[in-house]
Amino acid sequence: MFTFRDNVILLLSWDKPTDTLAALFIYCLLCLYPKLLLLIPHIIFINILITGYNKRRQQQQQVSSSGSSKRFEHFTATLFPAFDESSPEYLRNMQNLQNMMGEMSDLYDLVASNAHHVDWSSEGKTMHIFQATLVSFFILCFTIWLIPLNIIFLVSGMCAFLLNTRFTKYLLKELMPKLTDVGQSQFNSILQWYLQLEKNLNDQANIQEMSLYENQRWWSGSGFVPHVKKERCKFTLFAYHCLTDAS
Repeated sequence: MFTFRDNVILLLSWDKPTDTLAALFIYCLLCLYPKLLLLIPHIIFINILITGYNKRRQQQQQVSSSGSSKRFEHFTATLFPAFDESSPEYLRNMQNLQNMMGEMSDLYDLVASNAHHVDWSSEGKTMHIFQATLVSFFILCFTIWLIPLNIIFLVSGMCAFLLNTRFTKYLLKELMPKLTDVGQSQFNSILQWYLQLEKNLNDQANIQEMSLYENQRWWSGSGFVPHVKKERCKFTLFAYHCLTDAS
């Protein structure tokens, strides 16, 4: 498993450009013709047989032909050798296991430190995350329906290969600060617009109590009448805010 992971990292890092180009060509071929994936189990099994045969032929010891069980055990030991505890391979595997345990521990700490975003301890923040997830879900459904899945995998895989080239890394190093600032400003503006829209919708949904006052003037002989002069409006809110006839 660790050997496979290291080989994938070497392919993506363009350590050997010829091998990386070959892997990129095979990946593009599989994306364009997905039916070729059905051949992968046979190719893996054939590779196991050829590898075991080569390892067996390279050994200098004599192969005993006393029984089929011994031949099977010998083939298994040749294909998957058991290393001694003091061998470099065994120590390398132990180091990889310790590194993997450390990575899993760091991943757990990262998830635990951000769990408050989704445990509804802050209903407003969790609701925003839930809404964003729903929006991205429908966008993804529309994208999958509009664009074939093999094209999505093809573009994603090519981006993974191309982003690890030296030229792309140099461009990202030079442009990333500017792109980060522009993206952050755009995100903040969209977030402020959304929060203001949500606030306006909440204000419209809430029922507010208001007091309306009719201004009248007292006249001798007729008492209070709604006729007022220009110094005061006919209706006011809380005796301060003037309401015109149109409102």
